[in-house]
Amino acid sequence: MKTAISAGTQWTYILLAILFLSVISLTGLHNYLLFHCLTELFSIVISCGIFMIIWNSKTFFKNNYIILLGIACLFSGSIDMLHMLSYKGMEVFKESETNLPTQLWIAARYIESLTLLMAPLLMTKELKISQIFYSYFFLTALLLASIFYWNIFPDCFVDGIGMTHFKKTSEYIIVLILIGSIYLLFQKRHAFDPSVYILINISIALKIAAELAFTAYINVYDFSNMLGHIFKIISFYLIYRALIHTGLVEPYRLMFKEISEKENRYRQIFETNQAVKLIINPADGSIVEANKAACLFYGYPKEKFISLKITDINTLTPEKVSDEMNKALSKNKLVFRFSHRLASGKTRDVEVYSGPIEYGQETFLYSIIHDITQRKKAETALQKSNEALRKSEEKFRLAFRTSPDAINLNSLENGTYMDINDGFTKILGYTREDIIGKSSVELNIWNNLKDRTHLISDLKKHGLVENLEANFRGKDGQIRTGLMSARLLMIDNKETILSITRDITEKGMLEAKLRQSQKMEAIGTLAGGIAHDFNNILFPILGHSEMLLEDISHNHPLRPGLEGIYTAALRAKELVKQILTFSRQNNDELKLIKIQHILKEVLKLIRSTIPTTIEIIQDISNNCGTIKADPTQIHQLIMNLATNAYHAMEKTGGKLTVSLQAIQLGQHDTISHELKPGAYACLTIADTGIGMDKELQKKIFDPFFTTKDKDKGTGLGLSVVHGIMKSHGGAIKVYSESGKGSTFRVYFPLIKKISAPNEMKTDRTLLHGTENILLVDDEQSILSMGTKMLNRLGYKVFSKTSSIEALEMFRSEPYAFDLVITDMTMPKLPGDILASELIKIRRDIPIIICTGLNDEKTLKQIVLPRGVKEMLFKPIVMTDLSQKIRKILDNREIMDYVDESI
Repeated sequence: MKTAISAGTQWTYILLAILFLSVISLTGLHNYLLFHCLTELFSIVISCGIFMIIWNSKTFFKNNYIILLGIACLFSGSIDMLHMLSYKGMEVFKESETNLPTQLWIAARYIESLTLLMAPLLMTKELKISQIFYSYFFLTALLLASIFYWNIFPDCFVDGIGMTHFKKTSEYIIVLILIGSIYLLFQKRHAFDPSVYILINISIALKIAAELAFTAYINVYDFSNMLGHIFKIISFYLIYRALIHTGLVEPYRLMFKEISEKENRYRQIFETNQAVKLIINPADGSIVEANKAACLFYGYPKEKFISLKITDINTLTPEKVSDEMNKALSKNKLVFRFSHRLASGKTRDVEVYSGPIEYGQETFLYSIIHDITQRKKAETALQKSNEALRKSEEKFRLAFRTSPDAINLNSLENGTYMDINDGFTKILGYTREDIIGKSSVELNIWNNLKDRTHLISDLKKHGLVENLEANFRGKDGQIRTGLMSARLLMIDNKETILSITRDITEKGMLEAKLRQSQKMEAIGTLAGGIAHDFNNILFPILGHSEMLLEDISHNHPLRPGLEGIYTAALRAKELVKQILTFSRQNNDELKLIKIQHILKEVLKLIRSTIPTTIEIIQDISNNCGTIKADPTQIHQLIMNLATNAYHAMEKTGGKLTVSLQAIQLGQHDTISHELKPGAYACLTIADTGIGMDKELQKKIFDPFFTTKDKDKGTGLGLSVVHGIMKSHGGAIKVYSESGKGSTFRVYFPLIKKISAPNEMKTDRTLLHGTENILLVDDEQSILSMGTKMLNRLGYKVFSKTSSIEALEMFRSEPYAFDLVITDMTMPKLPGDILASELIKIRRDIPIIICTGLNDEKTLKQIVLPRGVKEMLFKPIVMTDLSQKIRKILDNREIMDYVDESI
């Protein structure tokens, strides 16, 4: 604990230090030899004191810094003693001159400075103290021998001349070493008490000042020499403050803080431990200490908690509590089970580990408390469960009989059935009379006998088998899939197999259906990406062929070829629409429609194209209600199904039956797991063609799967139909047998509200103009095609493949353009962001977005708030382009006129 020193006491220390230094300095003016002896004795006493304290307490230090410093102090102090005795005028050594004490001085300073440099580097290393001590001993002995015996130590001072080059150089080297020691000490500063760290640094700094002073004196009695010794006194006093005084007067602030840190560590362990811990005075039962977990568990603030007695939380009588504490004191450690009372008034069952601890002259009890309320409840429940289990043989028999899972007991020796439950009978159809006394092999229940072999083998090895999936044959011959768990039991001293099998046939079918759905979704995503890129390819093909057809006469020899190209491009465009429909990117808004009108239109079209060998039978109910759907997609769906039916009967002829009826699906109807109970429009399209087997039926909804010739199908028809039904919340079911035709039933949810669809006529007139248009698209082929179309329509076109360059062009002359047409998906600056920037520059600039995606609803949500007037979907047809441009520009002229009038 840090000792507080008052301001008055501190000033007293400072004044005494100044007085001491003044007296020492005056002594130096009166008798320099006495001054030198006093200063050296001061440092020698401190050095020896440091060594004695550190050497006798070395086992308490984990770091080596203080140990190295203490050992070095002994040997540097010893050399300083010889330095003092050999000083000029002391006459202790007859041959003593100025050179000898200077040599001893340099030797001591080298030991001291090198120790300060090495100590931070070695403070965490594993060192043997005895080896360190002997190393310093031999080093000191070698230095003294080189000075006194061998006379090989370099001269440091020559009378009449002064300090030698070696002495001055050594002083500067020692200064550099001391500076390095300060840097290394800074790297390890966290290992020191802050005040000790500061004192050591100041002490080293004063050593540096002293060494510099010792480079400037001419003789050993001048002022520079005296100033260096004063710095040395202060330096050693600070070492005394950092080590001896801190170690003796302030024991809680030892250099490496081991004791205080250890105390804090134990305190932290006590406080932060998740276990509830208390320290109790057994003399009066008072709670002396409680950790954070205890306060949280009992619900008391710590100040309140440590004012309580153990009897305040224990539900036992005070006499009983006292007896239990005496047991804990006498038997050293005991485990108790009590009920303790919380601050809330609730009681908890606890298990207390308690024992005595000595602190000074007093004995306390430590207690570690575990909440065993839940464990005790569990133990009680387990006891009740065991008791109930012993009395529940009949209940078990009832559970055995009524379980929906198949449960059976078989002899391990011969596999004969010993008993089965009602679930076994329900799943496989066998009664107890059919099966008891017979084996599963005899009854041919296992679809694959290898599964039974694995089961028996694993049971013999491990005694338990879990979640074995196998196929079983029922009494009716149907294959059922089961998930079996089995274990070996001893019943009447016979090894018996207890098997529990859950019927997962339906689960397997649902999983297969889910996998198929995921596969369709993945293929749909791929198809959507292909369609998007294909739109960009179609645009120049459609555009060029459309413009060429306008340019040449009807009797031109190239016209048939161009018409073929244009027709093929239109067919490709429709194919892209089918792909987008399949991938669910074409999310047109659904409308309330009646299927009858579309159905009759398709039948009229089909009747004119199919051969007379195929008879069309129709049963269309006029009472069938309204559905919410996309008319184009419904037309496409019916056309695909009718065309497939026609192709199935093309060679043989037959009957094409088309029916539309309103039906009601109940809770237990099994038409489709995807449909909820309710009213549905059921569209049935049946043929008497070649039909399909079950394997073929599994693939018909896969994209690009077809059994037709290459010129009669793309493999997308039924995939598109499947996608349309999913997007409309309906379902499609197929019933077919090879050679007996196929029947497709499509279910649409009926809507109560009826709304007649609006019919729209398409105007294909080309509209021209003369305005200036900025056209932006990152694909050069599309940009060139768009430029040609706009030029043909009479517009002046400024085109850019870079949206950033287009923005700069517009910024330079914002009123030079009447309209901007930009692609949506472009690098660096997409179309919607470009539109936003253009609007910031000129608010009234009309903009058209072009995109290969058909998700118009989503695009409107993104870009329309940013000022986009219209959208065009690729591949762009010139008539659509011309009409949308005029729609925007003509409306703008009207608005300008209105503004001018106002």
